[in-house]
Amino acid sequence: MTRFFCPGRTELAGNHTDHQKGRVIAAAVDKGITNGIDETHFAPGNPCTREQVAAFLWRASGKPDTKVLVSPYADVLNRESYSFTPILWAYENGITNGMRANAFGCASPCTRGQIVTFLYRALAKPLAPVETDGKRKCRNWQTSK
Repeated sequence: MTRFFCPGRTELAGNHTDHQKGRVIAAAVDKGITNGIDETHFAPGNPCTREQVAAFLWRASGKPDTKVLVSPYADVLNRESYSFTPILWAYENGITNGMRANAFGCASPCTRGQIVTFLYRALAKPLAPVETDGKRKCRNWQTSK
C-alpha cells in the first residue's frame, strides 16, 4: 500500500492520515489534483463549487490541452482563472453542458448529482493514451494497481 503525506496540512497531520478520508485527501494533494483552501487547510466538510470539481477532474486527467479557445459561457471569460482551461476541457469532452445555455455556474455549489454526472461522463469514454517520459500511459484519473 502506498502512503501519501502532506506536510504542513493540519487536517492531514497526526492520526488523521490513519483513516480513509485522510489517505484520500493526502493522495489527491500529492498527485496535484487539489491543494486545499490555503497552505494549512483542506476543509473536507466544505461544499465544492462547479469550477472546483471541473478543475479536480481536469488535473486528475493529466491537465490535457483543449482545442476550445473561446468560452461558450458568459461567466467563464477570465483566461487567468485556475478554472478557465478545466471548464473548457470539460465542455469540449461532453462532461458538462453548463447550468444554462450560456452559463456554467462557476461559483454555484456542485451537487452530488452533478458530481456523479461529471464523473460518469468523464469515465464513460475511453481516454486516449499519451506519451509521458517515453512511456505510454492512459490519461485516466483512476489509479491502477
